[in-house]
Amino acid sequence: TTASFGLVNVHDDGLAAVECHRDVDSGLARRLRQRAASLGVTPASLFHLAWARLLAGASGLEAPAFGTVIAGRMQGGEGIDRVLGLLINTLPVRFDLRGANVRTSVLLAHALLAELLQHEHVPLDLAQRQSGLPRGMPVFTAILNYRHTLTASIDPGVASVSAWEGIKRLASEERTNYPLYLMIDDLGEGFSLSLQAVAPLDSRHICGLMYDAVEFLVGALETDPSRPLIDPDVSAACRGAAPGHERARTPSASHEPPMGDVEAMLALIWTEVLGVEQVGRNDDFFSLGGTSVQLVTVMGRSE
Repeated sequence: TTASFGLVNVHDDGLAAVECHRDVDSGLARRLRQRAASLGVTPASLFHLAWARLLAGASGLEAPAFGTVIAGRMQGGEGIDRVLGLLINTLPVRFDLRGANVRTSVLLAHALLAELLQHEHVPLDLAQRQSGLPRGMPVFTAILNYRHTLTASIDPGVASVSAWEGIKRLASEERTNYPLYLMIDDLGEGFSLSLQAVAPLDSRHICGLMYDAVEFLVGALETDPSRPLIDPDVSAACRGAAPGHERARTPSASHEPPMGDVEAMLALIWTEVLGVEQVGRNDDFFSLGGTSVQLVTVMGRSE
């Protein structure tokens, strides 16, 4: 599991999420498209890799996984454009960033996404079962949705315009059950970032981190493509996004001993996995220094 910023709850209603928007500078957008074209990859590949780099710093994992939204019509064959209904699917994608340089990582990201499209109709629950994770443990807690969005500067065609005649959009709102949701709007020339995050995450801070990750990739491809993709600065920059996420191993101020056999068993497992002297019923796993990898260990021993 990639528990980005220590969050593992993927069953929320999303109503408490705070959204932040940021347009990509036109100059940066142009440079990004140029770098992508020179490598024979899509801009989506660069954005996916930038998100993976950010999540690596947020989770402490060098091979982070997240969900990517797929249109579901790429492998549908002739006439798929006339099929009614939503074919959208969300599937996990894992980027192994260990020891890779920027240029190689971009090429691998492109190949990985192209391969994933061959499985665009695989149910997410099947991917979950094959992950080997304990029951109830999500494969990912963050998702990315890269989409092509029409703007006023793009001619949608007569057919598209006539299809919307007589229809007026009053309001729209996007929500997800995942605690971290990044939307990339490809506007034809420019790009726009939208990010939803639940408390205690700071959506504005994380959106800024994503922007920085994109700038880093483009700059590295221009000047030093052999530069390592991951460095300590990534983790350090993520600390301000989730207050308390990087706190030291600090037990709750008001210690209450475990109650009952189940809590006692869990407390014992926590002390062994985390290396702390005592665990109370009010203590938080991540506040005690736990990581997403250690949480998987706990889940496995608790079954």
